Amino acid sequence: MPVGQPNTSLNSFGGFAAGGAVADRRSEPRVHCHKTIRILPANKLEQQQFTPAEMIDCACRAVSIMSEHPMEVGDQFIIKLDLDRARLLIYSVRHCHPVGTRFHVGAEFTGFFAMPASVEPSAILSALLAL
Repeated sequence: MPVGQPNTSLNSFGGFAAGGAVADRRSEPRVHCHKTIRILPANKLEQQQFTPAEMIDCACRAVSIMSEHPMEVGDQFIIKLDLDRARLLIYSVRHCHPVGTRFHVGAEFTGFFAMPASVEPSAILSALLAL
């Protein structure tokens, strides 16, 4: 890359990589998929209405979605999954950037909503892929 030129290469978390190379800082492999899921942003709990989003990949402890609405780093959203019983999983936004008219959101699994976590991470991945 010529000296003085901006680096416009995005890494897997939406940040810029040194020298134009894409830096993959993911701690576990992702499974690519295109599934419509329903999420409930934590700042909209009073609406109690899940909204559609497209899940583009997932892992045991993370999801990557395309959303109609932007999210801030640190925002949380809920995904309902059928595991050993219906569970509400909380994900925290790690990055969000515009892609066309939608927003690519990468989020990390941060816990279960109002119940103890007794489910293996691999069961989460299986349930996500079964949606």
